[in-house]
Amino acid sequence: MIFRPNQSLKAIFLTEIALMFVEKVIFDDSIKTMSETKQTDLSYLRNLTGGATDKMAKYIRMFLTGAPISIQQMELHLLSNDYTGVKQAAHALKPQLGYFGAKRSEEIVREIERISGDLVDLDRLPGHLEAFKTQYAVISVELDAALKELGN
Repeated sequence: MIFRPNQSLKAIFLTEIALMFVEKVIFDDSIKTMSETKQTDLSYLRNLTGGATDKMAKYIRMFLTGAPISIQQMELHLLSNDYTGVKQAAHALKPQLGYFGAKRSEEIVREIERISGDLVDLDRLPGHLEAFKTQYAVISVELDAALKELGN
């Protein structure tokens, strides 16, 4: 949060508490919902590959290898306040999430990209990144299971 001369500390404090509450409720609800529903839908990938299981497995393995690197890049860029780097890493990751039907995660990464590009609400980036990491943990389990189903 940026202090502006016309704001009182009390107003800033109350705003921060409200933002934390809203984000906690949104993210907690999303985590509860995650355990109740699948985070991935391989329909698009199946269509893209013509149902070729070897190609599907290849794309899944590439994602499972590359996504953790992208997450680490976003974390490092965020720590060094390199918002252009955060935006680039998020931008590269976003379409991959679409291939696997990970719509919720795609929305979070889109928001990370928007915030880091617009340089507004920067204090929300850590929460969004943590929410995405939580969702990625579920996605990776689902994709590992999909690899086993594909026989790879």
